[in-house]
Amino acid sequence: MKNSRFLVAAILMILGASTLAQGKSKIISAQPDGNDFLQYKMNEWTVVLNGQWQNDPYDQQQIALDLLFAGPDGVEKVLPCYYVSGNSGKKSVWKARFAPVAAGKNSLTFVLREGGQKVAELACKAIDVKATDAKGFLHPNDNWTFKYDDGTLFRGVGENICWELRRGESQKFMKEYGDDGSRFNYGYMLHKLADLGGNFYRVWFTSNLVRGDFRRGEQRPAAPQKPEYRPEFSESMMSKMDYMVRLSDSLDIHMMLALDTHNFLINWKGNRYNVENGGPATTRTDFFAMDECRRLYKNKLRFVIARYAYSPAIGCWEFFNEVDNAMFNTEEQIPENVVMDWHREMSEYVKATDPYNHLVTTSISHRDVQDMNFIPTMDFNQKHIYCHTDRIPATIRDYETIYGKPYVIGEEGYHWDWNLDFATMVPGLIHDYKFALWLGLFSPTPILPMSWWWEFFEYHGTYEYIAIVSKLHEMMMEAANGDFSSIDCAGSAESTALAVKAGKKIFVYIHNDNDSDFTAGFSIAAPAGEYSLECFDTKTGALTAMPNLTCGAQNTLHLPKANLGPKGDVIYIVTRP
Repeated sequence: MKNSRFLVAAILMILGASTLAQGKSKIISAQPDGNDFLQYKMNEWTVVLNGQWQNDPYDQQQIALDLLFAGPDGVEKVLPCYYVSGNSGKKSVWKARFAPVAAGKNSLTFVLREGGQKVAELACKAIDVKATDAKGFLHPNDNWTFKYDDGTLFRGVGENICWELRRGESQKFMKEYGDDGSRFNYGYMLHKLADLGGNFYRVWFTSNLVRGDFRRGEQRPAAPQKPEYRPEFSESMMSKMDYMVRLSDSLDIHMMLALDTHNFLINWKGNRYNVENGGPATTRTDFFAMDECRRLYKNKLRFVIARYAYSPAIGCWEFFNEVDNAMFNTEEQIPENVVMDWHREMSEYVKATDPYNHLVTTSISHRDVQDMNFIPTMDFNQKHIYCHTDRIPATIRDYETIYGKPYVIGEEGYHWDWNLDFATMVPGLIHDYKFALWLGLFSPTPILPMSWWWEFFEYHGTYEYIAIVSKLHEMMMEAANGDFSSIDCAGSAESTALAVKAGKKIFVYIHNDNDSDFTAGFSIAAPAGEYSLECFDTKTGALTAMPNLTCGAQNTLHLPKANLGPKGDVIYIVTRP
């Protein structure tokens, strides 16, 4: 029986639970690695214990160490801890990465479980947490914004930076973007993003980052026997992630962390869940459907939460990049109801396991998965749009109306095919980059559409445009103070016209959809009275005062005629004194 070893392991685990509970397992010591305890800042603890497990210290059914912490209000939260080194039955070292959420006295207790039963606990001396000016973690608010723990509102402005430069993997028409390693790396790109006023990016937690998240199972074994499945996490990848998270925290920017991509399943031959590589699954569908696969995946989620949930830089957990491409782009079509149910169970698990309640999402390329957008434990839905950037506003509005939750365009681009000759479409790519940001800023989404092809745009200097968008974004956030709403803007069918009421100000974006010069008038509904008018230059970010406007009894405010060049745009800011 192909999965008999998993059944045997489960039986041994059950039979061994009572023995372990009465054995020598104990928490020997727990010490903080530093002496400062600061609100919303990581305080790492080293825990030494004598624990017992069958074959895998990452398997929470075999062994699990948790930190129970509570602030002055007495509300207790549970933080998973993670294994570092050592052997079963002997001393082993574990880590707790703890970020206090409440200032004042905090109680800490470590609890050890083996075979699902509590076998030991250690109460530590209460710590005195100092208050900071940190805002905390991001949580849902409305379709326009997320909200920090302290109530501060947030909208994401940035782009995809899913991996560093990959040596030897430049595509046919991207060789010119190669560098000496000084540009296309996270140290350079993230510092530049923050300096330009950006605050959000998306990254893949996959082999694109540092070549795999497990030591075993990435390659099909040469030997014919089926090796035992043991998810030993690669410390090289974790060290890189540690660096990225620390850097993002220091720069006050957030990441959408895509835990897996569609390629993870398309490459079934090398997949660690494949029975041929020691996993329990015979097919790709088994990965989503089998209880044992789900159990193993929860071990991965627990580890990632244990290592990184402490950080406010983790803006959200994203389960899959373009899961629909894994479902439909192979000879095996994976049933939609199975994929939906997997996301339901995994999102429920994350919500129950992550004490900081980070945002949770997943993404599709262009094919919806039936009922997945309705899952209540998924905080926002998202898809990727290529070749149709003009559809971004309608897509966001339609999905939010149907499913009643925020919608995000996690990737957008002029074209998706990296085998095309980008040198023949530079103007189109650059225009699309800018156009998508403005469409997002003027649509009810908490994260502006994030462009793909980050090497291309940094190479061509387009990256700097984030500074101009960020300038208007900050003006809108300050004016609105949470009071955002879309209003109609009447004008020409040959244009894109979007208007947003932000507090007492109205921001109007007008874009010429033509490849020729364009002149047209536009109007918005507004109460009668006098209004001041400013023009925001989308090329420079300069703000120019214009003559005041008067709105008559018809409650229609006519804006100055827009005289725009091909694909040009303008932004008006209307204020009622």
